[in-house]
Amino acid sequence: MAGVAPPYLAQDPDLVPHPTLLCSLTRHHVAGQLAGCREAWTRIRTQLNDDQVLPEVAARILAATEAEGRRLAELEQQLLSVRSELAIANWATIPYKKRSGGR
Repeated sequence: MAGVAPPYLAQDPDLVPHPTLLCSLTRHHVAGQLAGCREAWTRIRTQLNDDQVLPEVAARILAATEAEGRRLAELEQQLLSVRSELAIANWATIPYKKRSGGR
C-alpha cells in the first residue's frame, strides 16, 4: 500500500495492522478520483469551445485527463486484485472450526 494509499489512511495507526481494510478504503479513494477524472473529461469535452481555449490546447488537456483516467482505472483493478489476495490469505489463517460456523 505504500505510496498508493493517501497519507490520512496509510498513517492511521488503527488501519496499519489491517491491510485488507486499508486496501479496501484505498480502492474507494481511487474510485472517487477516477469518477472525478471521468467527470472532468466529460466537461472538458462538452463545455469547452474554441472561444475559451485553442483546439490543440483542449486536445492536450483531454489526452492528459484520459491518460490519468487509464492510470487510475488500472490502479483500481490492481487494488481489487490485492484485496482479493489478502482476503484469501486471511481466510486461510482462520481455524477451520471458525470458518465452518463452529460445528
